[in-house]
Amino acid sequence: MIQILGITNDLCQALQRKSQDILNAMHLVSNTKILIQKLRDDGWENLLQQVLLFCNNHDIEVPNMEDHYIYGRGRFRQPKDRVTNLHYFRYDVFIAAIDSQLHELDFRFNDEMIELLSLSSSLDPKRKFQNFKADDIYKLVSKFYPADFTEQEELNLKKHTQLDSLKSIYDLCRWLAETEKGEIYYLIDRLRAFSAMKLIKTALRNRMEDDYLTDSLIVYVQKGIAKEFDIDLIIDEFASKKDRRSILKISKTNK
Repeated sequence: MIQILGITNDLCQALQRKSQDILNAMHLVSNTKILIQKLRDDGWENLLQQVLLFCNNHDIEVPNMEDHYIYGRGRFRQPKDRVTNLHYFRYDVFIAAIDSQLHELDFRFNDEMIELLSLSSSLDPKRKFQNFKADDIYKLVSKFYPADFTEQEELNLKKHTQLDSLKSIYDLCRWLAETEKGEIYYLIDRLRAFSAMKLIKTALRNRMEDDYLTDSLIVYVQKGIAKEFDIDLIIDEFASKKDRRSILKISKTNK
């Protein structure tokens, strides 16, 4: 059991981390299944040797593996279906425990679910949608969401080879604007704005005016443009509007 827990520990820890991205998690699931299956096929002899060594070091009696397994205690002890100790410990305990773990993993992460989550990783917003792939989006639409998209929309996605060169959702929004397809697929940039709004609209900003929220969203969404802003010019413009109670910038004077 400790060997099974050792294999699944990395997966359990990874799934509990909020920073874990979908694709890495699915790779860990696949690797965990492979390692557990390998333990099932080739791990018995190694485990048996470890158990025998432990028993010998601690003066624990080891039953003869060729004898019939006896279950129960005291006068209620009796042979179990005429199976040997080796058969019982290997198949009824060792392999049964591993099969139970594999069944649970297959139930929670079957092949179809892993494929769905792996393809969905293309929509992961982390690192500016670095995992965005047009081909994965097409597979996701055609295989898992055929009822949500028309044949025309699927064909448009497949025929536009320019989508293959897009590296992020921002490139997609720019391409939609340049080709004027943003008027047709207008939800893309809206979803981008709503995604940013969830980060910007905190409890404090909920009590502020909509204009302030709008200004904050513009700066957050258009980060590339915002980096070009000169802070000193902004402060000077702010100070020139009217007298302020506090000084934002201390003038440099020659001593």
